[in-house]
Amino acid sequence: TFPQVKKVVWATPDPHYTEKLMNVLPDKFKEELKKLTIHKGDIHNMAAHTGEEFDLVIIHLPHPTTLVLNSFFTEEFYINLKQNMAKKGLLSVQTLAGENYLGSELVYIGASVFETLKRVFKKVVIKPGEQSWLIASDDVQLTGSLEILKERYKKIESHQIIYPIQGLELMYQADRAEFQRGKYKEISEEVGKDFLINTESKPKALFHGLLFSLKMTSNVMLNPRLSRFLVHYGL
Repeated sequence: TFPQVKKVVWATPDPHYTEKLMNVLPDKFKEELKKLTIHKGDIHNMAAHTGEEFDLVIIHLPHPTTLVLNSFFTEEFYINLKQNMAKKGLLSVQTLAGENYLGSELVYIGASVFETLKRVFKKVVIKPGEQSWLIASDDVQLTGSLEILKERYKKIESHQIIYPIQGLELMYQADRAEFQRGKYKEISEEVGKDFLINTESKPKALFHGLLFSLKMTSNVMLNPRLSRFLVHYGL
Protein backbone atom coordinates (compact mmCIF):
# COMPACT_ATOMS: atom_id res chain seq x y z
CA THR A 1 0.00 0.00 0.00
CA PHE A 2 1.15 3.54 -0.73
CA PRO A 3 0.83 6.44 1.74
CA GLN A 4 -0.70 8.67 -0.97
CA VAL A 5 -3.74 6.41 -1.18
CA LYS A 6 -6.26 6.95 1.63
CA LYS A 7 -9.13 4.83 0.36
CA VAL A 8 -10.00 2.63 -2.62
CA VAL A 9 -13.58 1.72 -3.52
CA TRP A 10 -14.00 -1.23 -5.85
CA ALA A 11 -17.34 -1.47 -7.62
CA THR A 12 -18.22 -4.16 -10.15
CA PRO A 13 -21.34 -5.02 -12.19
CA ASP A 14 -21.06 -8.51 -10.64
CA PRO A 15 -20.94 -8.07 -6.82
CA HIS A 16 -21.05 -11.85 -6.30
CA TYR A 17 -17.62 -12.09 -7.91
CA THR A 18 -16.00 -9.87 -5.28
CA GLU A 19 -17.62 -11.81 -2.44
CA LYS A 20 -16.32 -15.12 -3.77
CA LEU A 21 -12.88 -13.64 -4.42
CA MET A 22 -12.57 -12.42 -0.84
CA ASN A 23 -13.57 -15.85 0.44
CA VAL A 24 -10.73 -17.62 -1.38
CA LEU A 25 -8.10 -14.90 -1.02
CA PRO A 26 -5.23 -15.99 1.31
CA ASP A 27 -5.08 -14.13 4.62
CA LYS A 28 -1.61 -12.74 3.84
CA PHE A 29 -3.12 -10.74 0.97
CA LYS A 30 -6.18 -9.63 2.93
CA GLU A 31 -3.87 -7.78 5.32
CA GLU A 32 -2.84 -5.52 2.43
CA LEU A 33 -6.45 -4.58 1.65
CA LYS A 34 -7.26 -2.48 4.71
CA LYS A 35 -7.83 0.60 2.55
CA LEU A 36 -10.09 -1.29 0.15
CA THR A 37 -13.86 -0.96 0.36
CA ILE A 38 -15.99 -3.23 -1.82
CA HIS A 39 -19.23 -1.69 -3.02
CA LYS A 40 -21.90 -4.37 -3.26
CA GLY A 41 -24.83 -2.32 -4.51
CA ASP A 42 -25.82 -0.81 -7.83
CA ILE A 43 -22.96 1.18 -9.37
CA HIS A 44 -25.24 3.77 -10.94
CA ASN A 45 -26.93 4.44 -7.62
CA MET A 46 -23.50 4.76 -6.02
CA ALA A 47 -22.34 7.21 -8.69
CA ALA A 48 -25.39 9.38 -8.14
CA HIS A 49 -25.61 9.28 -4.34
CA THR A 50 -22.30 8.19 -2.83
CA GLY A 51 -21.60 11.55 -1.15
CA GLU A 52 -17.86 10.85 -1.35
CA GLU A 53 -15.25 12.86 -3.23
CA PHE A 54 -12.89 10.83 -5.39
CA ASP A 55 -9.57 12.03 -6.82
CA LEU A 56 -9.43 9.26 -9.41
CA VAL A 57 -12.17 7.17 -11.01
CA ILE A 58 -11.16 4.27 -13.29
CA ILE A 59 -13.67 2.58 -15.59
CA HIS A 60 -12.10 -0.68 -16.72
CA LEU A 61 -14.75 -2.63 -18.64
CA PRO A 62 -15.06 -4.45 -21.99
CA HIS A 63 -16.36 -2.50 -24.97
CA PRO A 64 -20.16 -2.21 -24.72
CA THR A 65 -22.01 -5.05 -26.44
CA THR A 66 -25.00 -4.99 -24.05
CA LEU A 67 -27.24 -2.24 -22.73
CA VAL A 68 -25.86 -2.88 -19.24
CA LEU A 69 -22.27 -2.24 -20.37
CA ASN A 70 -23.38 0.70 -22.52
CA SER A 71 -24.80 2.39 -19.43
CA PHE A 72 -21.26 2.81 -18.04
CA PHE A 73 -20.22 4.85 -21.09
CA THR A 74 -23.11 7.33 -21.21
CA GLU A 75 -23.24 11.07 -20.73
CA GLU A 76 -25.61 10.58 -17.78
CA PHE A 77 -23.21 8.22 -15.99
CA TYR A 78 -20.27 10.59 -16.48
CA ILE A 79 -22.31 13.49 -15.11
CA ASN A 80 -23.17 11.49 -11.98
CA LEU A 81 -19.54 10.50 -11.49
CA LYS A 82 -18.38 14.08 -11.89
CA GLN A 83 -20.65 15.20 -9.05
CA ASN A 84 -18.70 12.89 -6.74
CA MET A 85 -15.20 13.82 -7.92
CA ALA A 86 -12.76 16.29 -6.42
CA LYS A 87 -12.41 19.64 -8.19
CA LYS A 88 -9.23 18.42 -9.89
CA GLY A 89 -10.33 14.80 -10.04
CA LEU A 90 -9.62 12.53 -12.99
CA LEU A 91 -11.87 10.08 -14.80
CA SER A 92 -10.05 7.38 -16.78
CA VAL A 93 -11.96 5.23 -19.27
CA GLN A 94 -10.57 2.25 -21.19
CA THR A 95 -11.54 1.94 -24.84
CA LEU A 96 -10.51 -0.18 -27.79
CA ALA A 97 -8.12 1.33 -30.32
CA GLY A 98 -5.25 0.10 -32.50
CA GLU A 99 -1.51 -0.01 -32.00
CA ASN A 100 -0.66 1.10 -35.55
CA TYR A 101 -4.00 1.08 -37.37
CA LEU A 102 -7.52 2.27 -36.63
CA GLY A 103 -10.28 0.64 -38.67
CA SER A 104 -13.60 2.41 -39.00
CA GLU A 105 -15.28 0.36 -36.24
CA LEU A 106 -12.49 1.12 -33.76
CA VAL A 107 -12.59 4.80 -34.69
CA TYR A 108 -16.32 4.99 -34.02
CA ILE A 109 -15.99 3.22 -30.66
CA GLY A 110 -13.19 5.52 -29.46
CA ALA A 111 -14.71 8.66 -30.93
CA SER A 112 -18.02 7.95 -29.18
CA VAL A 113 -16.31 7.72 -25.78
CA PHE A 114 -14.08 10.71 -26.58
CA GLU A 115 -16.90 13.04 -27.66
CA THR A 116 -19.17 11.94 -24.80
CA LEU A 117 -16.42 12.71 -22.27
CA LYS A 118 -15.83 16.10 -23.91
CA ARG A 119 -19.52 16.89 -23.44
CA VAL A 120 -19.08 16.53 -19.66
CA PHE A 121 -15.45 17.50 -18.94
CA LYS A 122 -13.36 20.49 -20.04
CA LYS A 123 -10.31 18.48 -21.10
CA VAL A 124 -9.63 14.97 -22.41
CA VAL A 125 -6.20 13.46 -23.13
CA ILE A 126 -5.32 10.14 -24.74
CA LYS A 127 -2.99 7.42 -23.53
CA PRO A 128 -2.66 5.62 -26.89
CA GLY A 129 -2.33 1.92 -27.55
CA GLU A 130 -4.38 -1.13 -28.47
CA GLN A 131 -6.11 -0.71 -25.12
CA SER A 132 -6.29 3.07 -24.95
CA TRP A 133 -7.20 5.17 -21.95
CA LEU A 134 -9.11 8.43 -22.28
CA ILE A 135 -8.45 10.62 -19.25
CA ALA A 136 -10.89 13.45 -18.54
CA SER A 137 -10.95 16.30 -16.03
CA ASP A 138 -11.98 19.90 -15.48
CA ASP A 139 -8.42 20.57 -14.34
CA VAL A 140 -6.66 22.64 -17.03
CA GLN A 141 -3.33 21.20 -15.90
CA LEU A 142 -4.27 17.78 -17.25
CA THR A 143 -1.72 16.92 -19.94
CA GLY A 144 -0.44 14.14 -22.14
CA SER A 145 2.97 15.79 -22.52
CA LEU A 146 5.64 13.20 -21.77
CA GLU A 147 8.16 15.72 -20.41
CA ILE A 148 5.66 17.31 -18.04
CA LEU A 149 4.40 13.93 -16.88
CA LYS A 150 7.92 12.70 -16.15
CA GLU A 151 8.68 15.77 -14.04
CA ARG A 152 5.44 15.37 -12.09
CA TYR A 153 5.98 11.65 -11.67
CA LYS A 154 9.40 12.18 -10.09
CA LYS A 155 7.72 14.15 -7.30
CA ILE A 156 5.52 11.22 -6.24
CA GLU A 157 6.74 9.56 -3.08
CA SER A 158 8.12 6.05 -3.72
CA HIS A 159 7.53 6.42 -7.46
CA GLN A 160 10.48 4.10 -8.18
CA ILE A 161 8.62 1.10 -6.75
CA ILE A 162 5.28 1.98 -8.35
CA TYR A 163 6.38 1.96 -11.99
CA PRO A 164 9.69 2.65 -13.80
CA ILE A 165 9.74 6.18 -15.17
CA GLN A 166 11.14 4.86 -18.47
CA GLY A 167 7.83 3.10 -18.98
CA LEU A 168 6.10 6.45 -19.45
CA GLU A 169 8.05 6.93 -22.67
CA LEU A 170 6.37 3.84 -24.13
CA MET A 171 2.94 4.74 -22.81
CA TYR A 172 2.75 8.38 -23.88
CA GLN A 173 3.93 8.60 -27.48
CA ALA A 174 2.92 11.99 -28.84
CA ASP A 175 2.68 10.90 -32.48
CA ARG A 176 0.38 7.99 -31.62
CA ALA A 177 -1.85 10.17 -29.45
CA GLU A 178 -2.11 12.82 -32.17
CA PHE A 179 -2.87 10.17 -34.80
CA GLN A 180 -5.67 8.79 -32.67
CA ARG A 181 -7.06 12.22 -31.82
CA GLY A 182 -6.92 13.15 -35.51
CA LYS A 183 -8.97 10.08 -36.46
CA TYR A 184 -11.58 10.95 -33.85
CA LYS A 185 -11.74 14.50 -35.16
CA GLU A 186 -12.14 13.31 -38.76
CA ILE A 187 -15.07 11.05 -37.96
CA SER A 188 -16.66 13.69 -35.73
CA GLU A 189 -16.54 16.25 -38.53
CA GLU A 190 -17.83 13.69 -41.03
CA VAL A 191 -20.91 12.45 -39.14
CA GLY A 192 -21.40 15.22 -36.56
CA LYS A 193 -20.80 15.07 -32.82
CA ASP A 194 -24.44 14.34 -32.01
CA PHE A 195 -24.17 11.03 -33.89
CA LEU A 196 -21.37 9.97 -31.51
CA ILE A 197 -22.69 11.15 -28.13
CA ASN A 198 -23.72 8.12 -26.08
CA THR A 199 -26.79 8.43 -23.86
CA GLU A 200 -29.26 6.11 -22.15
CA SER A 201 -31.93 6.86 -24.78
CA LYS A 202 -29.53 6.64 -27.74
CA PRO A 203 -26.92 3.95 -26.99
CA LYS A 204 -24.38 4.85 -29.67
CA ALA A 205 -21.51 3.07 -27.92
CA LEU A 206 -23.56 -0.14 -27.95
CA PHE A 207 -24.27 0.26 -31.66
CA HIS A 208 -20.61 0.72 -32.60
CA GLY A 209 -19.53 -2.00 -30.17
CA LEU A 210 -21.90 -4.48 -31.79
CA LEU A 211 -20.66 -3.57 -35.26
CA PHE A 212 -17.09 -4.21 -34.13
CA SER A 213 -18.02 -7.55 -32.56
CA LEU A 214 -19.89 -8.53 -35.71
CA LYS A 215 -16.85 -7.80 -37.84
CA MET A 216 -14.63 -9.84 -35.50
CA THR A 217 -16.92 -12.88 -35.80
CA SER A 218 -17.83 -12.71 -39.47
CA ASN A 219 -16.25 -11.85 -42.81
CA VAL A 220 -19.59 -10.73 -44.19
CA MET A 221 -19.74 -6.98 -44.67
CA LEU A 222 -22.84 -5.21 -43.37
CA ASN A 223 -25.25 -4.06 -46.02
CA PRO A 224 -25.20 -0.20 -46.04
CA ARG A 225 -29.00 -0.21 -46.05
CA LEU A 226 -28.98 -2.17 -42.78
CA SER A 227 -26.66 0.38 -41.20
CA ARG A 228 -28.94 3.23 -42.23
CA PHE A 229 -31.92 1.32 -40.84
CA LEU A 230 -30.25 0.90 -37.43
CA VAL A 231 -29.21 4.53 -37.30
CA HIS A 232 -32.71 5.68 -38.30
CA TYR A 233 -34.21 3.80 -35.39
CA GLY A 234 -32.10 5.54 -32.79
CA LEU A 235 -28.91 3.47 -32.53
